[in-house]
Amino acid sequence: MKERMPLVADVGAHWTRAMDEVSKLIAEMVACVGQQLGLGRAVLIPRGPGAAATASSLAHQLGLPLDRIDLAAVSRASVDDTARNLDAVFEQAEKGGAILFLDEADALLSRRTELADSHDRYAQRAALLTSRIAVFNGVAIVAGSEAVASALGSRNVLRFGVQLPDLSGLVDVEIIRENLSAIQAIYFAYALEETRMIAVVDRIVSLFASGLLPLGAGHASNDLMKMWSQRGEQLSDEDRRIIYSRVFGAPGGDADVTPNRDFQDLWLRFVSAVAAGSRQGSPGGRARDLAVNLSAHGYGMARFVADDLRAQVRTATALLSDPAVTAAFGAHDMWQVIEKVSANDLGGARNTRRFVEMAESGANIIGWLAKHAKTFDHGQWMGDDAQLTAACERWLAAQDEGDGDVPHRVA
Repeated sequence: MKERMPLVADVGAHWTRAMDEVSKLIAEMVACVGQQLGLGRAVLIPRGPGAAATASSLAHQLGLPLDRIDLAAVSRASVDDTARNLDAVFEQAEKGGAILFLDEADALLSRRTELADSHDRYAQRAALLTSRIAVFNGVAIVAGSEAVASALGSRNVLRFGVQLPDLSGLVDVEIIRENLSAIQAIYFAYALEETRMIAVVDRIVSLFASGLLPLGAGHASNDLMKMWSQRGEQLSDEDRRIIYSRVFGAPGGDADVTPNRDFQDLWLRFVSAVAAGSRQGSPGGRARDLAVNLSAHGYGMARFVADDLRAQVRTATALLSDPAVTAAFGAHDMWQVIEKVSANDLGGARNTRRFVEMAESGANIIGWLAKHAKTFDHGQWMGDDAQLTAACERWLAAQDEGDGDVPHRVA
């Protein structure tokens, strides 16, 4: 690991000067909040590494809770869906009496839409945000670029200029490529869980053991017998939930396991930035932040679990694709087997295509991070990558489909 100790004094001095500037800014903002803010006004601060610290400091000074919302996660391809999400965000903040911190406002305005004209796109989405701020009975902080300031209009916001230094490039944190490769396999299995693939296999094994599955002698019967006899050796539902919580912050983990609460925010920031291209600047810093986070959660059991999950997915795919199994369920392929079993025995079929798309594109994104891990020192960026951009756009498009039980798809 490279020696960086001589930089500590410089970093500390740089940070101290920045925090002095922020302290003055916060005092000014508190005065403005008391005198000028209210219905229809918001504080606009520059996006970047200082935005969250500034919003948190203001909330602390005012003695109010802070609701931090990443607008990249709120935005949808449909303007109507985006409007509904914005309404829910503002209503929740009003009920809780919280300061509403709207981070990454540029992502809201630059999101792909069904509108071809970019002027209409910006106008409609800026109108959504300004109209909601206009009736918000509370304090709203918006982090965005000059484009956001222009879109919102000078009469709707109070503008403050502060930018804390981005010290991430001065901190020596090693990104382990092998850890990211392990996380790639875990993510693929994690997303496929939403198709109920593993649950469907477990159900088919149970049907086979009960004599309720019309299968003759052959590979499928042999595989099912082996699965039944070795069922205690595979990762259980609880085991998988624990690892998904620890690595991705997924709900349902054990109380003794610390979830990765930062993953979702870091993931959406990076994927949205890549998909937006030059409109949001270089994603190098976000790539590094995400890679560091994932690498840190790829130690210990993660590598062994990744191997087990790879094997479990391969076994499940082979069984569900077996002609004898597809014939037994009157299905054309493994995905229709999953949909039929889910509809009949697991409470409803899922939108398998959506989750398969998220699994494949998400795994490709993490694989890209693993391949280029060494370039993220100091947040370096090698320029736009067509394959990475396509994977991020595919993931966002699949996410935009929303949660979906699709019982009517099953023939």
